[in-house]
Amino acid sequence: MIKLNNLSLDFAGNVIFRNISLQINKSDRIGLIGNNGSGKTTFLNLLSKINIPTDGTISKDNNLKIAHLPQELSFNSNVRLKEFVVGLNSEIIELDKRIDKINNMLSKVESEKKQFKLLDELEEIQYKKDKINILKLEINAEKIMKGLGFEDTDFIKNINNFSGGWKMRAELSRLLVLKPEILLLDE
Repeated sequence: MIKLNNLSLDFAGNVIFRNISLQINKSDRIGLIGNNGSGKTTFLNLLSKINIPTDGTISKDNNLKIAHLPQELSFNSNVRLKEFVVGLNSEIIELDKRIDKINNMLSKVESEKKQFKLLDELEEIQYKKDKINILKLEINAEKIMKGLGFEDTDFIKNINNFSGGWKMRAELSRLLVLKPEILLLDE
């Protein structure tokens, strides 16, 4: 799944890693153990492509989904927990904007031909949105959140109202909803 070949990393003239080769296969569970400052977080950042190696290669299977839960989170999101976890992604937001725009245009267009064209476009957009299957996504997200200790009443709370530990659980929930094949957890 992921193969590291002679991976090296230097930071500000200091050697962090030298010539690491490793293969991570499906269903492997790997723990990195080391002192503070020994490079565990940096190594995970390499795997998630936050950092770039000085030398060597990282190759992975095509379409491999990797999710990374960093050691520290910075939240600047003013949404409810459930929206955050489900991840009303930019694709859904764009589709909703197009639906609103077409509905607005429909109320102003008088030509039947143009109305039919707009209705066809609206149907196509709705089909794309249905394909994403938001309801199934929400049900799965709720199961995951409950499994991590959230209550039903938490789903409507603003994400910024949670403590750091609960925000970490929210982020983990969001990552699990994505169904990654590899999950990188930093402490």
